[in-house]
Amino acid sequence: MTSRVIWLAIGFVLGAAAAWLVGGRFDPAPRDADESNRTLARRDARIADLEAALARDRSRHPPAAHSPMAGTTGEPSDTRTTAIDGSSHATEGAARASSSTTPRLIATGPHDSLLDEVDWHALAIHARAIPPLAARVASEVILNGTPSLDVQELISRHNVPLLRIMAPLGNRLPGTGLNGSVTHPAFQANAIVATLAAAGRPLGEAQLASLSRLTTDFSIRDIRRQDQYSDGEFELHTIAAEAALRRAFFDRAFELLDTEQIDVLRPEAVRGRVGLDFFSTGLFWSRLAMPMRHTTDDGFIAAVTGELTRALGLVGESRGLVDEIVTAWATDLSETRFAEADPLDRLGFVRTAAVERAVEDTVRLFELLVHDAALSEATLSRLRSIRAVYVPVRYAL
Repeated sequence: MTSRVIWLAIGFVLGAAAAWLVGGRFDPAPRDADESNRTLARRDARIADLEAALARDRSRHPPAAHSPMAGTTGEPSDTRTTAIDGSSHATEGAARASSSTTPRLIATGPHDSLLDEVDWHALAIHARAIPPLAARVASEVILNGTPSLDVQELISRHNVPLLRIMAPLGNRLPGTGLNGSVTHPAFQANAIVATLAAAGRPLGEAQLASLSRLTTDFSIRDIRRQDQYSDGEFELHTIAAEAALRRAFFDRAFELLDTEQIDVLRPEAVRGRVGLDFFSTGLFWSRLAMPMRHTTDDGFIAAVTGELTRALGLVGESRGLVDEIVTAWATDLSETRFAEADPLDRLGFVRTAAVERAVEDTVRLFELLVHDAALSEATLSRLRSIRAVYVPVRYAL
């Protein structure tokens, strides 16, 4: 109960606060052959547009000999884009934006018109405030077991406006739910630009050029990712592929930043934590990771079986067989999956690395159920549509 209260009170960006604001269901499979052909034609056209944009960008900004993709820290301050508060002179790129207080945006081809609707100035003000407050949450949880009401109130003041700004992107920018949309490379690249400008650590021209190329590349990859799925797959398979691409983008993007810029976006205390680390897959997983809190092996088995029973609507003999399969599955899991949780884990701020391992484990469990549980077609359909990742969270009484 305490964890639920904390999640709703903190409502970090689009994590648990999005309980009332969930994006639409991701449907990787077209309904028929004609629709499939139309979908592929549209995506081919989008890829062609993006590749043409990338070629034009590379011709205008050829990579330097030192390769800015390996970690450029930026140009001298007089070549940087304007800070979001308008405290420095705008460059030509910034002047092309809607006003002197709007940071230069990263071009993303087919997503440009959608991203032009975002109030980047307002987003940057609130996104800049969130990371240090999230770090304060982490510190207070470690020390006291719970964040103070004061920091919860401060976060809510920024979280609610962020939700309003981001909500229109749901179902319009590709991704699993709203969190998938706002972790899309096209959105995150621009959020990084805007937030760093608001913090007085704007990207240099070389960094902007490199980030632009990276964003276009990963936007193309994301379109192609959506073409790789087939009927009958577990949704968690498609979600895991989406998350892997998001993580790869974040890893490459942060190689372009200097230490101070990284600290602005991802304070050490929140890095790799679901629900606290906005500029990472910590945001992506915050609506999908389901902590399975337990103190014993039997407690973990009971937690997973109970969740599956609820999700699948199992009764009688089917429930008993599922319990047997879950028991065998849990017994085979590595002991490394059951390291003792720290206070952040216990409140649901689990590690993204733990979620990534748990995705593989959860899919394996689902495969066992398909082969061994003799489930009806309707129940199998519900199983394939489950998006929850069962993350072990073990703690001592």
